[in-house]
Amino acid sequence: MTDHQLNLFDQPLPQRVERLNYTQAMRLFVRFHYGKLRSSSRHDALVRYMEEFFYVKPIETIGRQDTINLLKWLKEEKKQGAWGIIAARGIQRLLFNKLELWKEDGYLGEYDLRALQLPRKNPTFQVPVPKPTRPQVFLNPMEFRGWIKAARRADDFWFEAAFKFGLWFRLSPIDLENLNDDEIFDNDMEIRVHRRHTKTDRQPDGCLQVIELTEKAWALIERCRRYRKPGTKLILPMINKRRRFAKIRKIAKSMGLKDMTLSALRRSASDHLLEKGFPKEAVADGMGHTTTKMLDPHYSRKKHAPHRRILTRELVSSFNG
Repeated sequence: MTDHQLNLFDQPLPQRVERLNYTQAMRLFVRFHYGKLRSSSRHDALVRYMEEFFYVKPIETIGRQDTINLLKWLKEEKKQGAWGIIAARGIQRLLFNKLELWKEDGYLGEYDLRALQLPRKNPTFQVPVPKPTRPQVFLNPMEFRGWIKAARRADDFWFEAAFKFGLWFRLSPIDLENLNDDEIFDNDMEIRVHRRHTKTDRQPDGCLQVIELTEKAWALIERCRRYRKPGTKLILPMINKRRRFAKIRKIAKSMGLKDMTLSALRRSASDHLLEKGFPKEAVADGMGHTTTKMLDPHYSRKKHAPHRRILTRELVSSFNG
């Protein structure tokens, strides 16, 4: 196959195809797939630009950097906007996906593609970059009260209740969002949650977390029950939660509060209890853990030693000259 053999219709490909240049591959793609799509007519010029850029470059030599260079060239030289760049990346990805499928199938019309040489990976797939680890956020009581005020300024009773339940009950966001009447035992004044993200084949029900309720927490649950829509068992109807939480975050930022997510409430609760000197076993049990090995790496800012402060306070008060 020679470099000047560009038009599939003027000079047919041999029955057994082992190598294709970019223009030949694109015309195969348009003929057998893309040309049949409703959106293809809108991107005729874009397809011509892509053929112009790669021309007779063998497809097996095209890599990720070539795709990056193509998108940069379309933006700078052809003045394509954001939608044009997105469309070009989509066409490029679909082109190589189809070539891989056709090679796997073996035949495309009259062509035998079983020996077709392709890149090792789709050249539009980006190299995965590990996301930076998010710093764990812990709220002290003063900061938590600030977030309650932000929810009140947003006139969002449900998120105010969600903040309190998340910290008081030490619930993860998924358990908080799905808290329902079946998990609240009125006679025993407690909540029993089978933590949803701990369900496995060995433990299909998940780890059990038991929360004892106080009168104040019970009163807030009853208030949520009165205001929720009839016919639902959910305690917190979290409709449009992203938009509503974004509004509260904006208010909190204007108040000078540090940003947080709902998962920070569970961490803050455990950290506060450890700081106050509660035994690790009791804190772990209240969070639904069977051991304490998760507390230090995930639910604590530092190694707490409240006994040291107690010892110092005792000596200062006893030997105060």
